[in-house]
Amino acid sequence: MDFEQTKENPNPWTNANFFSRLFFWWLNPTFIKGRKGNLKLGDIYDCPDVDSSENVGEKMIKEWEKELKKQKEGKSPSLVRATIRTFGPFYCLNGIYTLIEECFIHVVQPIFLGYLIEHFSRMRTLTNDYLYGYTAAVCILAAMFVFTHHKYFFGAQRTGMRLRIACCTLVYRKALKLSQYALSRTTVGQMVNLLSNDVNRFDQSVVYLPYLIAGPLQTAIIIVVLWQHIDLASLAGVSVLLLYIPFQGLMGKLFSKLRMKTAALTDERIRLMNEIIGGMRVIKMYGWEFPFANLVDSIRRKEVTKIRHTSILRGLNLAVFFISSKLILLVAFVVFVLGVKGDLTPEKVFVCMSLFNNLRLSMTLFFPYAIAQGAESIISLKRIQKFLLLEEQQETSHLDVSNLRPKLSQCGIWMQKVIASWDKGGESTLRNVTLTVKPGELLAIVGPVGCGKTSLLMSILGELPIVSGEVKVRGKVAYASQEPWVFGGSVKQNVIFGSAFDENKYKTVLNVCALDKDIELFPYGDQTAVGERGVSLSGGQKARVNLARAMYFDADIFLLDDPLSAVDSAVSKHLFEKCINGYLKDKVRILATHQIQFLKGASQILVLKEGKCLALGTYDQLTESGVDLGSMLEDYENERRQRLCSMNSTASNISLPDELGDGTTAVPLYESTLSLSSSVSAGYDDIEGEKINDKGPKGVEEMKTQGAVKLKVYIDYIKSGAGLFLRIVLFLSYIATQVLFSGSDFWLTAWTNLEQRKYNVKDCWAAVNRTKADLNETGQYNFTYGVFDRDFFYMNFANVSEGCFKATSNYRIDEAEAASRVNTPYHLSVYAGLVLIVFLLSLMRTTCFFHMCMKASRNLHNKMFRCVLRSPVSFFDSNPVGRVLNRFSKDVGVIDETMPMAAIDAVIAMFLTDVRGIWASSTMSFHPLLLTASRSSVLCSASFASWPSSNLCCSYPLSSSALHSSS
Repeated sequence: MDFEQTKENPNPWTNANFFSRLFFWWLNPTFIKGRKGNLKLGDIYDCPDVDSSENVGEKMIKEWEKELKKQKEGKSPSLVRATIRTFGPFYCLNGIYTLIEECFIHVVQPIFLGYLIEHFSRMRTLTNDYLYGYTAAVCILAAMFVFTHHKYFFGAQRTGMRLRIACCTLVYRKALKLSQYALSRTTVGQMVNLLSNDVNRFDQSVVYLPYLIAGPLQTAIIIVVLWQHIDLASLAGVSVLLLYIPFQGLMGKLFSKLRMKTAALTDERIRLMNEIIGGMRVIKMYGWEFPFANLVDSIRRKEVTKIRHTSILRGLNLAVFFISSKLILLVAFVVFVLGVKGDLTPEKVFVCMSLFNNLRLSMTLFFPYAIAQGAESIISLKRIQKFLLLEEQQETSHLDVSNLRPKLSQCGIWMQKVIASWDKGGESTLRNVTLTVKPGELLAIVGPVGCGKTSLLMSILGELPIVSGEVKVRGKVAYASQEPWVFGGSVKQNVIFGSAFDENKYKTVLNVCALDKDIELFPYGDQTAVGERGVSLSGGQKARVNLARAMYFDADIFLLDDPLSAVDSAVSKHLFEKCINGYLKDKVRILATHQIQFLKGASQILVLKEGKCLALGTYDQLTESGVDLGSMLEDYENERRQRLCSMNSTASNISLPDELGDGTTAVPLYESTLSLSSSVSAGYDDIEGEKINDKGPKGVEEMKTQGAVKLKVYIDYIKSGAGLFLRIVLFLSYIATQVLFSGSDFWLTAWTNLEQRKYNVKDCWAAVNRTKADLNETGQYNFTYGVFDRDFFYMNFANVSEGCFKATSNYRIDEAEAASRVNTPYHLSVYAGLVLIVFLLSLMRTTCFFHMCMKASRNLHNKMFRCVLRSPVSFFDSNPVGRVLNRFSKDVGVIDETMPMAAIDAVIAMFLTDVRGIWASSTMSFHPLLLTASRSSVLCSASFASWPSSNLCCSYPLSSSALHSSS
């Protein structure tokens, strides 16, 4: 939590002109800088105001408040509706790009290319005007695709980013308003999971949602176009394609169910990890690493099992999608050739392949993906909505809003017959409490453990719901909590806490809180890093920093919850005399304490027992009335020991089963750490002249890799998930699948050429039979060719049997001779066999690949967790809990779900590029545009390589802030 302002780096998109935004020129400086060296966080542009968390968060909050008003009217609130109203208009306008791309460009471009193919295959002669017109149209449509495609993706990803930021804003603000009862019904792990895993799904899901409209619309248009080419066969192909939709719908439902089960297990694992990391010091002291490792392993195994089931379904889904284009073409061509008795030509094959492939991407990939991702996003929104509907603390404030900063003489606290309870309808925590505290007065609250001292302060702050009675607070309030806390930052930042810096006031506060000597002993004075990333403070030092934070705050009323229990007698005397009764002597003060030796200095003493007021008066009045304050000393000592334990470790919150993994019986942590915590605290507080080691833990910046990911990382990832045999099987299956996949295209090309030749021969023979031919003695033919030229005629007669040419002038040639050259059933059978083999190989490779990824994920998680368990305590002193927890939440989530899908896509693309690149290089020469494209790719990829690690380093503060806010 750093209050220092970072250097501004204005975003060039804000002032970019139309062409700069259209061609993304405003990104060129970043690409050039990334090409020269690694990008750093300072090189990243500031967020535009339109995308800032303040802007999108406030818009989302306003719409969500409208839904909450509906709840008061008896209607069910919906975060989905609030999301649609907030981001729907911009998103719908941006979706027009998708409609243009899918329903116009991807339909018209193959038609124009088909005309060109028909011309160059000499089946149709185009005039130069038409030829140049079709060529120009193809180029223009290609340019339109580039503009619409990338403009849409940029807008869609901005929408996903805005939705993610807005939901983070909602969750975090809700966390600050949760009541104590609501906090008992949720966990820190659930909150971190919402802020790390659930919201990240919005970035991808919004990209494909327009295909819910574009897909069906494109299907209708393509059916009309295909009908003009292959007649009824178009319906056969589209019917096969449409059969994938219910299949994908079933997959989407299964994915949603598994996602909910996986998310619940992930929440539990992160909750346990948070408690383990927070209590690592105690765990290491008692050698409990293995029992806790067994607990995490048990939950992780269940989580990986659910993820493995999801991966198996994804493997089947990918295999079906991979083969769908071949299967659709197979069915369409079978019906066209055998049913319709049509002639298969290169133009028809190309147009059908292009249109079916575009339709396949839309309807069997993007459309189902939109359904699946949309369903998962709705589940995430419902999980967030469930959190947002948790009970909040009462909005009613006891502050006098008509006069927030009155004169000091008018400040005070008044409570009249107050009855308060944490649970609605439950037992009352406070019962008929009446008191008045005015400026210059000190009210000391005493009583046994659990008597309601903290609850009384909570009722004044408005945290504890008031059942009956009245509480009135006039003036600005400062509060020093019972459990002191420090955030990751310097001592100075922890004391100032965002307030304006006043050097004289700052030095005075350090002196009255007995921190000046401690700061002199710190290696860097008040700039020494403390908290998660710095020096580990003792319980007494934390308590004094916590008290100094309240003292520095410009307030009229100070609520101090037992700040003297964590320090020794000398320091407590100094704090009471110099701070509470000195620096604050003119303020309104309430002190909850067990230090009965200081009660004489209090203006009033309130004795509580079980939430009831036993006595209220001065010290002399209470002693005269027979109240034995000394009998409370024993209870105080017990509570003090428990407080010291909780201050030095959060491990007391960790819940262990009765029997640990090694057979050891679990014991409450506070019973085992009392003497240890006391000695540790005393050891720190009694330091006088010995200076803290300069080489102690300091703030450690998170390490990130530089440049592209090294090959060794990929090799280690593969080795962690697959042995040598599985790696060989995967490699061979990928090669075989891709070779046969491309081989089916080769076979279809050969078959089409034969069909084309048959078609040409039939037309040529028809022309011959309509023309008189003369055979001279030299064996030369003189034909009247009509529309056919000589080269074309001889080209198509090259493979026809010589018997056809041994004809006399009165010989009638039979067309069956040419038709017999094409064995259609044979070619169909071979093509169908290739399709079946490709499907089986694809299913095998995807299943094996996902098995490797799941095994790698499990092994990497276990290895990382065991390395964390074996790390020295200094590692946890210098690294924030949020940073470590982020590795086990967001990063593990990426390895579990995102990494396998991205990896298999990359591997398939690599093998596809290699096989087809070899094919292309053997049929065409090198084109200079390829060099331009490769140079642009290198320029961009150099910047992209350094960005992911920077992004990961920026994500942990959000988790860390959530942990601080919920503790």
